[in-house]
Amino acid sequence: MRESVLAAGLMLCLSPSWARQDRLDIVGVDGTVSAVVADEVATVKFPAVMGNHTMMNVTMKDGSVRRIPVAEFLRVDFTPENDSEQMAVTATADWNTRMEVSARSERMGQTVTADVWAEVPAVVSVYGDLTGKEYSGREGFLASDVMGEGMVRYSFAMPFEPVTVRCREYYPTLYNGVKMPLEWPPVASDHNSSKPMEVPYLTERPEVCPVDVGRQLFVDDFLIESTDLTRSFHKPVKYEGNPILSAVPSDMTAKTPGATAKDGGVWWEPREGLYKMWYEAGWYGKMALATSKDGLNWSRPDMEGGSNIIPSLADIRCNSSSVVLDYDAPDAERYKLFMRSPNATATDYRGWSMVSPDGVNWSGRTKTGTCGDKSTMFYNPFRRRWVYSIRSVYLEEEPHGRARYYHEHPDFLAGAKWGDDEPVFWCQSDELDNPDPEFRREPQLYNLNAVAYESLMLGMIQILIDENDVALNEERPKYTMLETGFSRDGFHWDRPCRDYFIECTRTKGTWDRGYVQSVGGICGVSGDELRIYYIGFAGEGENKTASNGATGVAVMRRDGFASMDAGENGGTLLTRILTSSQGAYLFVNASCGGSSLRAEILDAEGNPLPGYTAAECRVFSDDSTIAMLGWENGDRLPADVVTSGVRIRFHLGAGASLYSFWLSPSENGES
Repeated sequence: MRESVLAAGLMLCLSPSWARQDRLDIVGVDGTVSAVVADEVATVKFPAVMGNHTMMNVTMKDGSVRRIPVAEFLRVDFTPENDSEQMAVTATADWNTRMEVSARSERMGQTVTADVWAEVPAVVSVYGDLTGKEYSGREGFLASDVMGEGMVRYSFAMPFEPVTVRCREYYPTLYNGVKMPLEWPPVASDHNSSKPMEVPYLTERPEVCPVDVGRQLFVDDFLIESTDLTRSFHKPVKYEGNPILSAVPSDMTAKTPGATAKDGGVWWEPREGLYKMWYEAGWYGKMALATSKDGLNWSRPDMEGGSNIIPSLADIRCNSSSVVLDYDAPDAERYKLFMRSPNATATDYRGWSMVSPDGVNWSGRTKTGTCGDKSTMFYNPFRRRWVYSIRSVYLEEEPHGRARYYHEHPDFLAGAKWGDDEPVFWCQSDELDNPDPEFRREPQLYNLNAVAYESLMLGMIQILIDENDVALNEERPKYTMLETGFSRDGFHWDRPCRDYFIECTRTKGTWDRGYVQSVGGICGVSGDELRIYYIGFAGEGENKTASNGATGVAVMRRDGFASMDAGENGGTLLTRILTSSQGAYLFVNASCGGSSLRAEILDAEGNPLPGYTAAECRVFSDDSTIAMLGWENGDRLPADVVTSGVRIRFHLGAGASLYSFWLSPSENGES
């Protein structure tokens, strides 16, 4: 039995990492970094003999050796019975391949081994002695679990009496305190079920919520301890100058005009001081480029021969696409593109992924795995993962019609080459998606695209309320609407408001009569406003279901998806325990209309901090998307208190509304 405890007690822990790093951190049992290997392609060896020997050698790529106490970051539950007993621990790590760890104990001719492997940099932690799970066997057993970002395998060979090993699960923690499940991507709701997706971080919220990243929105109760305010959801207003991009004669395919960023993309390029739009010219046409200085008035640059068709993409017809401007990427890969041609062209049901330094000259063309049309792609910067939002290929096999499957990868092009068994079922329409009264058909989830907005992922969910045959019979575009969803881990989506966020008009003669869809990048901040780009189709012409597609924009208040509103007697909102390593000034996005808003700071136990009470807070009574709150004795919050944990209680007067708050390191209110 002692040998099994020994093998199960091995722990090697690497710091959580969502991106490629230029170092490999080896972390101790208490979470502190004990050793750093500064070369990402170095093979690091940790030969060690436990028992009376507690030192180990770290061999660097250049041949140099560092001698470090094993006990600093390797824990082995092993007590030798005599000097002849020893345990050998060997680990190798190659950042580009995998990490291997093996432990061997020899006692009286018997050998126990523990082998662990995981994809690097996916390893978060490897434990052998973990509570919450039990595995037993006489001649040995093999247990496999997905831990954090990779597969972890425990292999114990025990040629002696039966043993039991108990395991506890290790959960990596995200930027907002959310603990990711052991299996990732997780198993979503039952494919056959019509129940809404479960959102575990809302039912098991972290005790402490870090708020270093972005503005904190009130789209759910994640940050709220208690309140008597009422949550309201809001919609954008369609821009009166719509459409901002409509078809010209060159935007024509088979007598079908169109200029639709489907999903394409609209992004601000600070290097050029321009907005850029990638759109589909015509119907199932080629990718074209438009540019703008203000995001509203667009022009078509000459790409080649007087055309704005992108030459490097001219050989591909487009059904759906996604463009992402990757601000942190090397210059050669600054732009990422995923394209899926119509089924008539993509007979293998595969798409293309590629990269570009400028959004015009595309290279690295990589064939993707199998995907249905209207598949899309987005980037989750909080976890630094590229996510392919994959439409199911065989709709007749889906119990609720169109459904989405999920595939992620830290490397964009490598992640495009998924196998048929890699994407996991993700989401579909559910019982809260009520049939539209006009058609009384079960709605279908047509697309899910997303973008990072402040401290969460904003999802634009396209809902189909009729069907192709209905639209064909009525000689019009099919009717799809846009709704919102919000996620704090990038996989689980909370959809608290099922009202249409942006809807088609259903009115003949209007540019967005039907087939309303999201645009890649989804939205952009312009001063106090948030612009949400979308497309629509008027129909008409020879192809009445797909003609005259155009691109427009809808506008709403910045952070304006939801507000916490006070009634005629006012009200309060108390946050959960918050921490910030950098924030020292409290900012709000609020509308008081002559009423009032105050805040008081409490310690983690709920005790008001002297000097930061509601009575000492200067009253805010204006309407602003960025307003700093302060107190009589100063505006800056005590750094040590904010770091250790605080609560904020907001006091709102009658009719006041609070949209968001954040802790900023600057008096300018950067988030």
